[in-house]
Amino acid sequence: MVLSVAALVAGCGTGASPGQPAGAASPGLEGTLAGSAGSGGSAGSAGGDCPLTEAELSSATSLAWKHRETRKDHQLETVDSVKVTACIFTAAEAAQVGGDPLVLRVDVVGPKDADVVRKNFADNCTEFGGTQRAGGGGTMCDRSGTVVDGTIGNLVVVEIVNADTETAAKLTPSFEKVLAGAG
Repeated sequence: MVLSVAALVAGCGTGASPGQPAGAASPGLEGTLAGSAGSGGSAGSAGGDCPLTEAELSSATSLAWKHRETRKDHQLETVDSVKVTACIFTAAEAAQVGGDPLVLRVDVVGPKDADVVRKNFADNCTEFGGTQRAGGGGTMCDRSGTVVDGTIGNLVVVEIVNADTETAAKLTPSFEKVLAGAG
């Protein structure tokens, strides 16, 4: 299996569209993840399917993350032909608009889909005004100094999904650690 990390997800709407706050997912992803945050997924540390653990995320960001759910064979919202293992984490102490917890998603991509997801990550990054740069052992998308998503290896995508502008700015300095932890 090939791993890929994007802070909340390459190929899953990693960029905020105009009018969305930094760190917000494109239409479809935010609702999907926000709805899953409270759905009785696995509790405790991330298991063997997830390359990050609650402890690694909490240490990197100084927030208390909970692994809420792992979705196997989950269809990417922006690349219909790609299925991933999606690991969904929430941080209730960093409530966002409407009181929803902050959501971080890690997608593990199979080897046959690594190239298409990597290209989709690059396309989403530039389409929404970002530039790719190295960091955390992988590639991150920098949108005017804010970094909330990236890829690592042959494909783990890590993405902070629903962060408002203030939260995204606060988490940017720790994102490299998050990405490195998934590698």
